[in-house]
Amino acid sequence: GVACGRLERHEEAETAFRKALEIAPDDANFWKSLATALGHQDRFEDAVESIDHLLELVKTDAPVELREMAVQGLIEQGIRLGQLERPEDEITAYGQVLEYVRPDDPEGLRHLAAAGLVQQGVAFGLANRLEDEITVYDRVLEYVRPNDSEELRYLAAIGQGNRSVRLEQLGRLDDEIVAYDRVLEYVRPDDPEELRRLAAMALFSMGVTFGQLEQREDQIATYDRVLEYVRPDDPEETRLEAAKAL
Repeated sequence: GVACGRLERHEEAETAFRKALEIAPDDANFWKSLATALGHQDRFEDAVESIDHLLELVKTDAPVELREMAVQGLIEQGIRLGQLERPEDEITAYGQVLEYVRPDDPEGLRHLAAAGLVQQGVAFGLANRLEDEITVYDRVLEYVRPNDSEELRYLAAIGQGNRSVRLEQLGRLDDEIVAYDRVLEYVRPDDPEELRRLAAMALFSMGVTFGQLEQREDQIATYDRVLEYVRPDDPEETRLEAAKAL
């Protein structure tokens, strides 16, 4: 089944996983793999049902490996529910992720929790539940530490960047500045370009907000800080942030 999936022969993968489940119906990994095969065939309802079976087999206090599988399943379920245009169920699926993850778990599980929360935030935004979206992006930070991997810190920075956009829409400019400042807590000047670009964008936007608040000295100082995160050999879109600030 795994081999067929890698070859994108998803119908054959489904058949193999169903045969495996006939032998071992309580194997959570087989249910997760079946859901993935069904999703690749655009059989989203069946994929959602398969993940429900997976969740019945994994308790919230299960070993890390099983909880990780459950969380991966919930994130996939959220995606499939979104494709089925069931936004409330999608939001619920992402919210269930936190039942399986604790802030002191290994980074792999915390990464999945942060990813699920960012996805939930996006779903709240699409449902025009902006206050809920803002709250969720702050919850991401419960699962991310400043010394975590670049991939996990990226999720924290993305969440706070999204949060700042919503705060601007709501006219909460002081809170918006705080959100931009939090982006910088998770980005270092020697990080990969993708992360540094988030910091440069946050600083430029923060400068614009300082201008709206007529805090000119802060605006100028913030624009100067953009250069800490941009290099001459960066892609054009990143260097553009520096050019706009100057």
